[in-house]
Amino acid sequence: MTSALRSTLRPLVLILGNLALGLASTNAYGRCAFGTGGAYMTFVKDMGSFWIPRDAPVGTVIGKARLFARNNESTTLECFYDAATPVTARLPNTAPLFSGSLPPVEGKNVDGHVLQTNIPGVGVYIDLGYPYDGSSTNSFSPDAVNAVPYSGAMRTMTSFPASLSTINGEAVFIKTDDIAAGPQRIAGEMFHGIVHDLGKVLDYRLTATVTRAQCSLKADAVSADPVLLGDHKVEDFKGVGTYTPSVPFHITLNDCQDSSVPGATRADVHVYLDGAKGSRAIDPDQGVFSLTSTSDDIGLGIQILRSDGSPMPLQADQLMKALDIGLTRLDFQARYVQIDPRVKPGVGEGALNFTITYR
Repeated sequence: MTSALRSTLRPLVLILGNLALGLASTNAYGRCAFGTGGAYMTFVKDMGSFWIPRDAPVGTVIGKARLFARNNESTTLECFYDAATPVTARLPNTAPLFSGSLPPVEGKNVDGHVLQTNIPGVGVYIDLGYPYDGSSTNSFSPDAVNAVPYSGAMRTMTSFPASLSTINGEAVFIKTDDIAAGPQRIAGEMFHGIVHDLGKVLDYRLTATVTRAQCSLKADAVSADPVLLGDHKVEDFKGVGTYTPSVPFHITLNDCQDSSVPGATRADVHVYLDGAKGSRAIDPDQGVFSLTSTSDDIGLGIQILRSDGSPMPLQADQLMKALDIGLTRLDFQARYVQIDPRVKPGVGEGALNFTITYR
């Protein structure tokens, strides 16, 4: 009887040992758990303001912004890896998907991943970062791409859990159709999150303002290209700060429209100027910039002025005037200015990029 009793007990001991191992694994891994602060997370992020030209083609990137946001509840959510039962995450879109085809954005095929906002003609591509991009061992690796709608799983053993308490990445706003004139306010939930054994755990909302430019900018918008500053003698320059007679030029904005609301204040036109083709700002407040990289080193820079002769600052949005319906003309002047003690003969050219915005 003693022998029979031992034979019966030995399998029971082995079975209980296996059960104990299995329970230890389940308790430590293969799960997601909330910490302090609640059992659900909401994210709201204001992306700022963007402008887009009226004539921009479909597929034009309107602007980009960081997704980064902490949840409003200040709670924590962590997921733990398990080889036997993969820990999964899904971030399905709650905003409808744009059904058409769009050009790639920075080499990425965005088709099937552009969400329609509440503003007709404005979509958003949500490119996810940690913990959904597989960038570390304690993160989810995407099944396809790390963009909403998203699915992925933890695929690597790690002693650190994946933290889901923040949303990271980039939102890319894209023109998907015609956009109405004036400022348009984006507001709404874009996606929610479902993880492993907890179900729905988060939602992400964003806000932004997109303004369609009120005017068209034609190829011949600048009255003279290039603006000829004239031929001058070395002897004309007497020392640093000497300048030549100013030469007027203008930028014309065509087909300008404004709000259709009766009595509404017209938009103001702002201009942002910055160096191009090797020209760089030397004294931004005074509108002085260097010559292009292909110019001779002659000791001169170029200064751009407003129509009244005051300096036109560089690298900052500058208010010009209220919008004129139909045509809006922006007047400027430019001149050479001596920036080195010695001026030498040669050819001097400068170049600026300009950006028009309306507010």
